[in-house]
Amino acid sequence: MVDSMLTVISKAQKNDTSLAKNYVQLAFYYYQVYTDSTIYYAEKGYELSKKLDFESGMMQSLNRMAVGYASNGKLPKAVDYYLQSLRIAEKLNDPKWISSALNNLGYTYRLQKDFKKSLDVTEKSLGINLKMNNTAGLAVNYTNIAWVQEAIGDTANALKNTRLGLLEAKKVNDQYHVAIAMHIAGKVYLRKNQLDSAKYYFENGLINARNAEVKQLIAHHFLGLGQVESRLKLFDKSLPYLRNSLIIAQEINVPEIIQDGSLEISRSFAGIKKWDSAYYYYNLYSATKEALFSREKESVINQLNYNYELQKQQEKLDDQRKIIWLIGGFSLVVLVFAYSFFKGRQKQRLINKQLLKNKADLMEKTELLEQGNQMKSKIISIIAHDLRAPMATLKNTVDIMDPEIIHTEELEMIKTNISAQLDSIDKVLQNLLKWSTDQMQHGSKKVKPTSFLLNETIQQNINLLHETANRKKITIHNHVKDPVEVFADETQISVVIRNLLSNAIKFTPDEGEVSIHIRFVVNKAFIMVQDSGLGMSQEIQSNLFKHHINNSTRGTNDEKGIGLGLHLCKEFIERNQGELFIESQLGKGSTFSFSIPRTA
Repeated sequence: MVDSMLTVISKAQKNDTSLAKNYVQLAFYYYQVYTDSTIYYAEKGYELSKKLDFESGMMQSLNRMAVGYASNGKLPKAVDYYLQSLRIAEKLNDPKWISSALNNLGYTYRLQKDFKKSLDVTEKSLGINLKMNNTAGLAVNYTNIAWVQEAIGDTANALKNTRLGLLEAKKVNDQYHVAIAMHIAGKVYLRKNQLDSAKYYFENGLINARNAEVKQLIAHHFLGLGQVESRLKLFDKSLPYLRNSLIIAQEINVPEIIQDGSLEISRSFAGIKKWDSAYYYYNLYSATKEALFSREKESVINQLNYNYELQKQQEKLDDQRKIIWLIGGFSLVVLVFAYSFFKGRQKQRLINKQLLKNKADLMEKTELLEQGNQMKSKIISIIAHDLRAPMATLKNTVDIMDPEIIHTEELEMIKTNISAQLDSIDKVLQNLLKWSTDQMQHGSKKVKPTSFLLNETIQQNINLLHETANRKKITIHNHVKDPVEVFADETQISVVIRNLLSNAIKFTPDEGEVSIHIRFVVNKAFIMVQDSGLGMSQEIQSNLFKHHINNSTRGTNDEKGIGLGLHLCKEFIERNQGELFIESQLGKGSTFSFSIPRTA
């Protein structure tokens, strides 16, 4: 199909809308072959469509550009282009391309693990395709919804939508989505440990994936079959499937399949007691998992920077428009002034007043831009601060993973510990990303109070810092066990608790203690973090809130900080209608407490 379309384009006689459409079609054909060419030809289609003022061509080109960027892992850019395509489709009232943009947005949000948003937009696309009775579109919708539901563990609805997607795909002989549906069904039955059913769907899905000639799906089905045989302890059967999956995944560079496949191969070799091979593939699994985690971290930071750059560009555009209007307004004022100069000084005073107001508006905008830069610095600092402790813990855990000095049971325990740490880091990243994106969009003073259980938030942060305390043999006593419902911005209060706990551990000597208490006064909850650390003099206490963000005091074991300090905690607490209190004596430890409203 690629070769045929290249021939058609090479014979084109003129740059018209037909050529623009052919560029779009060629970009789509390249999607399963070489995604860089998808982006290249979609951009050519967009440039030609823009030159011809061909809005439908611009809409389709933007959609295909987004497909290419999503396939290359540049998800924020893909979302932006899908949204641009969606706006043009809505302007043209084109239900087919509205549905396509919404569905593809849902697919991209799933890759970003924003499952709620993914379901929301995909279900909107489904509603449009149901009205149009678009069988091909329904096959895509049902399988994408089932994929999300399998990822979040909603197995009943995942199977229901998988069957619907399978039915619609078979109607139009869409073997690609038949293979996807069977892959999802196989994963669901594997999750439920119904291995015969899982094997049936993986075997039949492999046939359709081969017919569709989509290597990634072929690798997925080989992996599924290998996992089934491994569960049955038939390792002589599992290994060929798993090796085929790994070879294909390495060829097309799909790290998620490489990670899962190398781990399953390691388990299979361990099952037949070939320890050297098991160790080799476990190292491949660990390296791939670390690379994936680094890529996810980079994606989070890239998304923050991308959102910030978009906002800055919009603000710059707004400023330019204001300047144009200001110049036009000023010119009009000059003409009116020339016309009415002799009508009195009163009109002149009004004109001067307007000019001063315009100047004040420009100065205010400049100040807002500066605040945006400061906000970006603060967000990146918060993320760095909150990831430092768990990342150090992970490094220490990995350092001791020497197969010559630890037993298999200990290795399994360390793997469980690493998995728990990764889950905690992932949750922190997701919460910080959601909060920081909201701050960038709505302003740094934005607070979104909700009712949440404070005891759960406290325990989550203790879990996150548990290994940091263990390294100093510090005992953390949590006296907040019963459910306590408060009304505040949960992300900001979580940052406060992490900072206070981190500081308490930092300034407490080895084998010390840190305690968390709570008391209630009327409609307020007072949370107290008490340590047996160094304590502070009155002079130090009086200067606590004068430090800038780059100042930091080293801990009892010379621990470094980034200087976020108590001024950030104080700022967040006061935004949530609370107060921060300090009690400390030199050599006798410190107690930091703060108040927040309880749920009415």
